Amino acid sequence: MPIMNIHLIAGAYPDAQIKELLHRCATHYGKVLNSPMERIRVFVDEYRPAMVFVDGKTGAEGAAAAPFFEYIVLEGRPRQEKDDLMTGFTDILEDVLKVTRARIRGACWTVPPEHWGIGGVMASVKRAKEVAARRKAAEQQE
Repeated sequence: MPIMNIHLIAGAYPDAQIKELLHRCATHYGKVLNSPMERIRVFVDEYRPAMVFVDGKTGAEGAAAAPFFEYIVLEGRPRQEKDDLMTGFTDILEDVLKVTRARIRGACWTVPPEHWGIGGVMASVKRAKEVAARRKAAEQQE
């Protein structure tokens, strides 16, 4: 599981900048969730400027950059981890893309382990011990 999508206007950033963004977001995900890199997926989705609308105009009309990102975590993760991901991803986008922090938006989606597949097997089965331990830790923190 850790999966992240970052939505940007196509052509706004060179490949080297996108590569840095991908690497730093994946590294942050792994650090916060204590997850091995082989489980992490980070995608950049780019949209033609005419297909983006921000502040009353399209990207083709010169709309300012306003990145949106979303990330998924399995239900049962502690609130602090989700908060650390949100803050850290925002920090990374601000730094790498040179975008004003107030223009960045993000969403955290939690998915029940019985609704997430890993190699065709539900996470609730494949990672049952990990999921149970996280749920127990989260309950103790509340």
